Amino acid sequence: MNWLVTWKMLSVKWKWRIFFCSLILLFYITYKFNFCKAIDSVVLAEQQQGVLDSMSQKLSVRSIISDTLTGTNVLVNSNAESRKPFMEFISSYSEQNNIEIREISQFTNHTREKYNIETSKILCSGKYNDILRMLHSIEYQSHIAIVNSVNWELIKDKSTDKFVLLATLYIKILRHETDK
Repeated sequence: MNWLVTWKMLSVKWKWRIFFCSLILLFYITYKFNFCKAIDSVVLAEQQQGVLDSMSQKLSVRSIISDTLTGTNVLVNSNAESRKPFMEFISSYSEQNNIEIREISQFTNHTREKYNIETSKILCSGKYNDILRMLHSIEYQSHIAIVNSVNWELIKDKSTDKFVLLATLYIKILRHETDK
């Protein structure tokens, strides 16, 4: 006997039972292969975000000026020539180490006593270790600028459906007024 003959010999009651059992089996298979993977990826993203949060808390935030910048003169883009070594370093380092610089905000120049303090926000993406090495190179090896703080964020790229690590760097360049 083949399946067609067997199917025709079944009663309507058994046909409905087989239909509902196959429907339940279909839902189970769909859940097992699709929903579990989606749930696992959400849980993995939350775990990675937790790791990034704990790592960002461990990073020390150094600040040369502890008081607020009240009473300072604020100028925007006053001295582009003093930022040239910093911008060249960022450009060359990001090309060599697969770090994508997504945005560099406008530099703001604060004058405080005998110092010019230039601050900027840089948004970059890449691997955590590569960005951390860049921060170390900026602050400790080349002494070009001071990393004021870093905000780590894990987002899902809509074009590739992959998670991307974004780092918002708050950079401070400190110069003595006689170094102009």
